[in-house]
Amino acid sequence: MTDQRTLPWYLSTLLLSQPLHFGDYGGAGMKFLWALLDLATIVVLGSGLYLWLKRGRAAGAKAS
Repeated sequence: MTDQRTLPWYLSTLLLSQPLHFGDYGGAGMKFLWALLDLATIVVLGSGLYLWLKRGRAAGAKAS
């Protein structure tokens, strides 16, 4: 091999972000943390939806 070129910046960035995208970094501890954060997001979304629906029903009952 007589010539070696460096990768363009966009390919270097792509290679750097690939493990982040597929979750192939940080080991089991990081995956556990992400699972907890996913569950927390589901709880927040679910409770917000519950409160929103509850408010809608209460407003409909007052209008009758």
